[in-house]
Amino acid sequence: MPYFSNWHELGAFAGYLTIPLNYRGGQGRGHAFAASANTGIGVYDCPDCGSMVDEVVKRGWADPERLGVAGWSYGGSLVAWGVTQTKTRYKAAIVGGAATD
Repeated sequence: MPYFSNWHELGAFAGYLTIPLNYRGGQGRGHAFAASANTGIGVYDCPDCGSMVDEVVKRGWADPERLGVAGWSYGGSLVAWGVTQTKTRYKAAIVGGAATD
C-alpha cells in the first residue's frame, strides 16, 4: 500500500469498518489534485472526508453514534482540525505525527 499504513488492515481485522481516504490534496493522482491542499487545511479535504462518512452511514455500513477517526502527518492535522469543526460527530479520534499547537 504505497500511500497508506497498515492501520486500516489492523482495524478491519479487529472488526472495524476502515476507510482509507485519498481526499483532495493527497498523493498519487497528479499535481492538480495534490495542489488543492495549497488552499489550506479544511477547504476541500474535510468536506471530502465528511462526504465519505455521510455515504457509509447512509448505506448502513456505520453507526452514526459510534464513529471514530484517525490520521497521521497531514492526516493527523486534518483529524485535529476536523474534530474541532464537527464537535460531536466522532466519539474517538487518533491524531499522530501532526503539526499542531
